[in-house]
Formats: sequence, C-alpha cells, structure tokens
Amino acid sequence: MPPNEAFASLNQQANAESSTDPPATPAPSGPAKRHRWHPTGKYSKRCRDCDLHALQRPHPYARRWWTEWTRGEQNWNTLQGDKTPPCTPAT
Repeated sequence: MPPNEAFASLNQQANAESSTDPPATPAPSGPAKRHRWHPTGKYSKRCRDCDLHALQRPHPYARRWWTEWTRGEQNWNTLQGDKTPPCTPAT
C-alpha cells in the first residue's frame, strides 16, 4: 500500500473513532478567579481566599527568583516548570 493511501486510511479510522467519543466539557464561562495576595513576610505572601502560601527565593544557579507555592500537603514550584495554581476558595 502506498504511503499516501495508508495515511488516508489512518485518518479515516481516527475520524470514525473520534465521532463516537462523548462531547467535550464546555469551558468555564468567566475568567479564572484571581488570587488576592496578602504579604506575610519579606519574601512571602498568602492568598486571602484559598490560603495558598507563596515563598520567593533566589534561584540556586541563575540570577533570578523562583517561587514555591504550598497549600496544605500540596506544593508546586517554578524549578519544576509549574505555573501558579488556580485560586479555589474554600466554601
């Protein structure tokens, strides 16, 4: 089978399989909730709504800052390529 025909048959199979998939969930209607930061120290701050704690430190090898975010037992940081976690207010 020529490569073009094989590629076309794979596309047809993919289209047939995707038509049976359930519809995607709709995106949230409004913009994401923003954090409301309150300073708690010289290099730290805490979100008033979701209690996320952010700590900024000098990067160990570069001339820039890195941030570590902590909420309970979870933590994220910019050294691993994480983005700021979303604000999920406690109800």
